[in-house]
Amino acid sequence: MSEKVSIASVKHTGSPVYLGVRSGHHSWTQNPYEVLEWMGDSWRLRFNQHRSKRKKWEKVTRKSGKEQRILVPIGDSVTDVTDKQARADFSSLAALPSMILQSAERIEDSAWWSAVKRRKTSGGKMPRFRSKKSQDNIFTCWFNKGSNATYQKTGKKTGIITIKGQNPSKHNKPGHKSRWTLKIRVKHSGREFSHYTSVQVNTTTMSAVFTSVPKKLTRSNDQHSIGIDRGGVVAVSTSDRQSLAPNTKLTSQWDKKHTYHQKKMSKMRSRALNSAKKEFISNNPNIPKGELSHKAHQVGKEAMYQVMKGVQYQHHKERANHYSSKITKYREAWQQEITTKLVCFSDRIVLEDLKVKNMTRKGGKRKRGMNRSFLAFSPARFVAMLEYKTLLSGGELIFVPPHYTSQRCNKCGYTEKENRESQAVFVCKNCGHKDNADNNAALNIRDYADYLYGTYQGTDLSASGETQENGSGVIIRATPSKEDVEGFYTWKQPDHSDAINPSSVV
Repeated sequence: MSEKVSIASVKHTGSPVYLGVRSGHHSWTQNPYEVLEWMGDSWRLRFNQHRSKRKKWEKVTRKSGKEQRILVPIGDSVTDVTDKQARADFSSLAALPSMILQSAERIEDSAWWSAVKRRKTSGGKMPRFRSKKSQDNIFTCWFNKGSNATYQKTGKKTGIITIKGQNPSKHNKPGHKSRWTLKIRVKHSGREFSHYTSVQVNTTTMSAVFTSVPKKLTRSNDQHSIGIDRGGVVAVSTSDRQSLAPNTKLTSQWDKKHTYHQKKMSKMRSRALNSAKKEFISNNPNIPKGELSHKAHQVGKEAMYQVMKGVQYQHHKERANHYSSKITKYREAWQQEITTKLVCFSDRIVLEDLKVKNMTRKGGKRKRGMNRSFLAFSPARFVAMLEYKTLLSGGELIFVPPHYTSQRCNKCGYTEKENRESQAVFVCKNCGHKDNADNNAALNIRDYADYLYGTYQGTDLSASGETQENGSGVIIRATPSKEDVEGFYTWKQPDHSDAINPSSVV
């Protein structure tokens, strides 16, 4: 769990901070904002040094002509040194507080394996180094039971984060001592920060994030099992016949404003590009046609980039990012609320093990619209929240194969594609059962897990599937056999012609 706050001001006290060797000379500063930038740059340097030790698979051709996959470093060079040696080898790290220097290794490790896990489920690129140009300048400082990054409340919605450090004795500025303090004054929503583990400072956006250990959730323990069907039109449908979705009226208002500012930026870019191209072509009629077109395009691009640096363009860009951020934060807060309720009131939660990347890879115009609405809900984040909350609460989270769950009749088990007449209507061609298509699928998902692993009356979970435990919670990915699938789904419509008439029985 985390809480974001804004930085109002920064103050430096004590001796000048040693920044390392710059332009061939030792450098110190008492400018607090320059100290923040130095902390971010030094943390990124140490993060990238740890990242340089990572490897990737690459194909090489041997002398025999046979291709072979080998592990090679992801970068051009590898820096594998301890924190102590890094301070000696890189002068910019010499005075960096140890709670900041040590955080880079753990955060890099967590980010790397999270990316590896994400790539297995939803794909994506190989994680790379942190870039100064394209990424925010950040650093993280461990709290470590009050060792550093301590917080003191100064008002109802204000407080001060104190980061302490000291210069190495050989790098003290003449006439000064070694210890220094950086006090960061922050504004927040009034929340108490008493059990945080670290503080992440973003010097680009002038904000800070307190990271806390998630509290253990308590469940109702009423032996309740729930199936969840996810979609694009209805975000979450449950076997309890609940249809849950974010407030689309609210998000559509923000989306309209976001689109408005995006269109304004697009018009400004195209207007600058086209006008500069026309002017260049009219002023240079003697240049050959092919060369003229190329040069005109280059001139147009330069004019467009100048417009993009302007105040008006940056205003529209800031407002577009603002509304995009509001939509993202609202949807994430909604997911936090819904997943907490689902975990607290259900002992067993059953989901389809969807391959999101495969589902949203291709499609025509209509399919692309469905893909966008499905991805807007961020299914991967929804699953991640359910996973860690289930492990904390001691519940069960089961993933079942998604095949045929929307085609099966929950009453008779008959499975046929034609059963689903539309996105919302389900009518069984065998027994005539009518239901909401999403609710019917959620019931099938729940019953599939009960069929595979038994109900709660004294039965244990089967050993089938991949199991992950953390504390008292458990996550299972079911891998049913062919017999299990054929036992749950019925593809052949029963023959009712030989039914016995009860009135004819003597």
